[in-house]
Amino acid sequence: MDERECSFGCEHPDRLIFCTGCNEYYCEPCWPRRSSHKNKAKLGPGGVPHEKVDPDVVDRVEGCMAEPEDESDERQQHDDDQESTWFGLERDHEASRF
Repeated sequence: MDERECSFGCEHPDRLIFCTGCNEYYCEPCWPRRSSHKNKAKLGPGGVPHEKVDPDVVDRVEGCMAEPEDESDERQQHDDDQESTWFGLERDHEASRF
């Protein structure tokens, strides 16, 4: 994502980090400028701590959580997963006949 920039508007795009509590990007030099980053005990909305996250990790997580671009592809994926076992649960073959 090339459109990322520090929330303070400075020019350090190669050193950006994402804050989970603020839901914003900051450059490393500007991180301590935010009062909530000075007080590590302060939590963000929903009790989320202010933590530094690599922007590449944010991109990967957002990619996993994003809506599908093609609904027919999504339907095919659901159909393909119909016989999958999830979280170690066994399929009840009697119930699946209905």
